Amino acid sequence: MEERGWAYRRRQPEGTVLYEAVRENLATLLAEARDVGRGVPRYVERDFARYLECGVLGHGFARVRCESCKDELLVAFSCKGRGVCPSCNAKRAQVTAVHLVEQVLPRVPCRQWTLSFPHRMRWVLLKEKGLLSDVLTLFLRAVFALQRRRARRQGVRGGQTGAVSFLQFFGSASQVTPHYHALVPEGVFVPGEGGVRFEALPPPTQVDVERLLRVVRHRVLRLLEKRGALPAQGPEDALQPGRRPLPRT
Repeated sequence: MEERGWAYRRRQPEGTVLYEAVRENLATLLAEARDVGRGVPRYVERDFARYLECGVLGHGFARVRCESCKDELLVAFSCKGRGVCPSCNAKRAQVTAVHLVEQVLPRVPCRQWTLSFPHRMRWVLLKEKGLLSDVLTLFLRAVFALQRRRARRQGVRGGQTGAVSFLQFFGSASQVTPHYHALVPEGVFVPGEGGVRFEALPPPTQVDVERLLRVVRHRVLRLLEKRGALPAQGPEDALQPGRRPLPRT
């Protein structure tokens, strides 16, 4: 099926290095996990199994027929997974991005804030149920307070802001690295008689970022101590918030 020089080509995941690695080693991984403990969570095993079927015609497909030229093609079913399959992950990311840009995010300048953690704290956050959510709440409250404080310096009071946040568990080398990405408007929204207006703010200074770091570090450590989850030897270095300007939308 072809139109204007474009032709559909089925992706072939079974020819990739990742597919081969999962196919050849999944059974061994599951067996070893059962030998040393209770095995991997069922949803992890399920995602791996579905990935091995994703995009493979032998595991199901839809037949698509063009009413004009009568040409037909086969489209293999996808797994729609969220953890293993790079194709389905990329599609989900694209659909989410389009939804955010077209339906959620206001057309104002935004800034991306990130928060990562020292190695020893990463495992604590992953093991203790609910900690990742609670830490994100602390982090965003600190960022929002910073925005309101900077707005007051410019004589703007009563301003509010918000964020769209995502949690990632892995780094570029597939190492376990839980960290947050938060997209925050570079300013505050102020309600008034004529509606809500947006008051833009200048970029945060290095002093602002360092102060935010100290606040977040103190609150997170206090939370871990309260939960009895503070690493025995203490964190090896400070939490690391980062900032990167994003273009206007």
